[in-house]
Amino acid sequence: MDIALLPGPGPEFMLNDPHVGFRRKLNDITLKNEYKNIRNDIDLIVDAIDPYEEIIKRGGLDRGNRFHIWEKIRAADKSLTHWDMELVMNILERLSR
Repeated sequence: MDIALLPGPGPEFMLNDPHVGFRRKLNDITLKNEYKNIRNDIDLIVDAIDPYEEIIKRGGLDRGNRFHIWEKIRAADKSLTHWDMELVMNILERLSR
C-alpha cells in the first residue's frame, strides 16, 4: 500500500466516509508495509486532523497547521518513535497545499 492512496486536499476530501474517507484509506495503508507501525494510532491521527477538515477541503494544510497537528500527536503518544513520527509527517504532507 502506498501513501498516494490517501485522499488529498480539495472539496471532495472526507475524513470519516466509510468508503472513500481518509480514516478508511489510512486504515488500508496501515495493514502492512512501512505504515503498519502506526496502525494503533489511527484514531489519534484522525482526531488531530478533525479540526482542520474544512481547511483541507479549502486547499490543504500549511506548514503551521502540519506542525500543530504533529505536536498534538507527539504529545498524546510518547511511545511513537522518530521513524513513526516521520511517517505521520508524510501523511500530513499529503494533506498539504
